[in-house]
Amino acid sequence: MYAKALPPAFGYILNASAITDGSGYATFTYIAAATLTDGTEPLELYHEDGSGVRVNTIVDINVSEASVPLELNLTNETTPIIITAPNQVEEISVYVVDLASIGQSGEEVSISTIAAGYGSVNSAIATTDVAGKAIFTYTAPESLEDINGTSESVILSLTVGDEVITRTVWVQIAPEVEASDYNLTNARTPITITAAAQPEVIDIQLVYGGLPVIDVRPCTTDNTVTVDCVIPESIPREYGRITDVAGSPLVDGYIYYDYEAATYAELLDVNDTNHTFSIYYIDADGNVAADGNVTLEIRLP
Repeated sequence: MYAKALPPAFGYILNASAITDGSGYATFTYIAAATLTDGTEPLELYHEDGSGVRVNTIVDINVSEASVPLELNLTNETTPIIITAPNQVEEISVYVVDLASIGQSGEEVSISTIAAGYGSVNSAIATTDVAGKAIFTYTAPESLEDINGTSESVILSLTVGDEVITRTVWVQIAPEVEASDYNLTNARTPITITAAAQPEVIDIQLVYGGLPVIDVRPCTTDNTVTVDCVIPESIPREYGRITDVAGSPLVDGYIYYDYEAATYAELLDVNDTNHTFSIYYIDADGNVAADGNVTLEIRLP
């Protein structure tokens, strides 16, 4: 049996010929090229007898260059940020981590310019601290009148070799909560955290005129921040995170959010402290019609 030569980009056959074994099989050894090229190349295997009669078969060599994971990544970006008052100051942050999810210091993260009329960010570049956190300070505009109920995004970017990693942070503009017939009630607050990665379920119910809103739905931030929905505020990393911002709405009028506490080292930095974050109901006009608070108590033994 013989094997035809392959183009160098698709590797090569170590033995151009092979003798069949007792079962009639011939074995060829294939070695891939040093640099992989995506594609498919037909390899002809053939046999010619003494009379010149030739029989052959085609084996496709499929080459797919493996995707090598980047050594660094962006995670735990603060999104969405909900603005309810003029000149409100909020932190926009993101963590740079390695493949083991360990924060990396001294890395530069850039942020895009926010659209005119949506406030300002203090700097275009931030360098990560010892925990791998890059921090920007966002300041809302002096007036929200013309942008109530709208949203804008900024892009956080990290360059790793020839690759640029990006994360999107949404800024949702809404007026301060005004009196309405809507209320958000939370059956579980405060929540006491006593262990790293402690899982909890945060449930929030939207009530209108004293009755539960059965078809309550979570907001999504795939492309825009939607309206007529419930959305949680971002949580500082050391206080844990909500692992499913979309939540799980059920027919009982509650939305359930899965929460996971931070690592032990992160919790230790904030042990014996509390953090309160808000969950908002944004009505069909884009206004914050109700809010509810959830308090996390860090109490490591």
